[in-house]
Amino acid sequence: MWARCSLLAIVLVAGACDGGFDSSSPSPQPSPTSPQVVTTTWPDPPRRDEGVSQEWLDAVAARLVEGRGLWEAAGLDAYDLTYRGLAIFDCPDQITVAVRPDTDPVRTRPGDCSRAEDAALPIWTVESLFDLVERGVEQRAHRVSLDIDPALGFPTRAYVDPEYGVPDEEQGAEVLAVVPAAGADSP
Repeated sequence: MWARCSLLAIVLVAGACDGGFDSSSPSPQPSPTSPQVVTTTWPDPPRRDEGVSQEWLDAVAARLVEGRGLWEAAGLDAYDLTYRGLAIFDCPDQITVAVRPDTDPVRTRPGDCSRAEDAALPIWTVESLFDLVERGVEQRAHRVSLDIDPALGFPTRAYVDPEYGVPDEEQGAEVLAVVPAAGADSP
């Protein structure tokens, strides 16, 4: 009986996962009634060993140029960035980084994310997330995606998985907030 139920569950899950994503092109732009988030998201392709196409890399590269241009135009060089890491080894708590001109970024970690090994994790800033995606595009990473804020251009989600089948080498972050530092000019 259990074998038949398990097989049925596998068939149902496999059928539900075959969502018909077109992995050869980026996702469509949001409609006027959708939330104001501009995305270039890489959906899971039908086979996990398929990488991104050149067309996809070109779309991500264009989004990268757009995001950097908006961010530079905003002129925000002192800010607090709150994010959640997307890598499997990242601390699951929100992390806030204080970014100020002429100083190294300072990370704070709430909760129990103060393990000794956490010191080796990247400290993400807007600039370092742009750099991560740029390296992913240049190196034709297995997976690379970038979503940007439509007003200021900062990454709202950046993710790179360099190689298929290599565990624990993916990097990225979901940005939850970018707040101008006290005394900084607001865009």
